[in-house]
Amino acid sequence: MSARNKYAVSETREQLSFFPDRPLVKKYLWLLSCTVSAIIGVCIFYTQLSEGIRVLAWIFLTYFLLVSMYTLVYRCNICIIFDKQQKIILLKTRFFRPQKLMHFNEAVIIVKSNTGSIHYALGAKKTELVKNYRISEDFSTLSTESKVHQLYKAEILNVVGNLVGKQNP
Repeated sequence: MSARNKYAVSETREQLSFFPDRPLVKKYLWLLSCTVSAIIGVCIFYTQLSEGIRVLAWIFLTYFLLVSMYTLVYRCNICIIFDKQQKIILLKTRFFRPQKLMHFNEAVIIVKSNTGSIHYALGAKKTELVKNYRISEDFSTLSTESKVHQLYKAEILNVVGNLVGKQNP
């Protein structure tokens, strides 16, 4: 699967848009299905479980259910739009109007690293470390030259870098 399909990239003469968290859909559908299965299991074996285990199970299962629903309903539907005519970057969510993030000349692409993974983010100059927006999934630092990472860099990051006038990191 190409990175353009994975991130649902749509490019026209007027704009480029993509969904940076779209690759998370499969993972969180699995989490949701496992959570629902575990809820059914707890309901079936409710009388055999002690009260402490029941409370602990409901706390964890409620948390997993809420996280997976939030990710599937809201987070995976966040769209980053690069408007080529007005030279602005917009953030569009399912429930709100598109929000202006910054102009092309203010944009900076940064690499953020967490423990064992990296992802690309987009921020405004001078505040890129304070407020930035994720534009890629997490890539393992062990496989920074993996096929998925290389496809993302070639098909999406280079295009975004050319639009905002920056070299990709």
